[in-house]
Amino acid sequence: MEGHALVPRMENPDIEFPYLCLLISGGHSMLVVCEDLGKYNILGTTVDDAVGEAYDKVARLLGVPFGKGGGGPQVEKLASIVTDKDKYKLNTPMTKIKNCNFSFAGIKTRILQHINGNIANFDPNCHDDVCSLAYAFQDVVIKHINNRVKRAVMYCADHYPNINKLVISGGVACNNSITSSLEQNFPYYQVIVPHKHLCRDNGVMIAWSAFENMKRNRWVVPPNHVDRFSYDPSWTLNHEQNYTIFPEMLTHVTGYENRCESVHNVLENIEDPGVDIPKAIKFALLTNDYISLEKLYK
Repeated sequence: MEGHALVPRMENPDIEFPYLCLLISGGHSMLVVCEDLGKYNILGTTVDDAVGEAYDKVARLLGVPFGKGGGGPQVEKLASIVTDKDKYKLNTPMTKIKNCNFSFAGIKTRILQHINGNIANFDPNCHDDVCSLAYAFQDVVIKHINNRVKRAVMYCADHYPNINKLVISGGVACNNSITSSLEQNFPYYQVIVPHKHLCRDNGVMIAWSAFENMKRNRWVVPPNHVDRFSYDPSWTLNHEQNYTIFPEMLTHVTGYENRCESVHNVLENIEDPGVDIPKAIKFALLTNDYISLEKLYK
């Protein structure tokens, strides 16, 4: 989760702490104030399904084939070519709940009820019906996300008056309909969405999180010392962390900062936005090979 929250800073050096982060992916739906590295105030999270999980489940219910990024992009595509936007209507969840939490399971259930014919006439073999139901689903998801973000913005106005950036990260940040709605509804915030590579590539985002921590002399663990640590798969984002510093690693980090440009420039060297980040860059980040990384920049 920290990787999702921090990776936008990889390509945008203007993102300074604190900032508001909307983390939307297949496993998470969270609103987080990123106060500083390792210091996160979680304003809200999902009480059931994550938004990406809901997209995938609805894609299966609609019989939509999965592609790159799961079923979500296919549902978004169907919603974009709808001819009747008013055929199916879904209620926005949690409108009377005064917090920043999310809930997507109920939306999925309503879609299932439509498909089973319990609410409205739906023909799974009619392409227009499939598009209309996909649109109804995405429309209520967008309304729900915007409502929760609005509450988070109101909270930040009282407790973090200097925050003026909304960072959207996670795989669902690739959904243009969601991000465009947030840009439209919060014009007084600078809405920042990472490059699509960074929204989906867990390896790069975790490597970047480690890189940021190393620059701050935090969480620096050489390979021959990993056996000193235990692993917690349910470690929370704002869990108090006790970091161990290894001087032999810090010399490499310090030397790297003195020799090389910032990692923020990596994506600028990729001419085609549709290609993956070069494997060499990933490998250099993941293995702390700063000399090779420096050569890649040049």
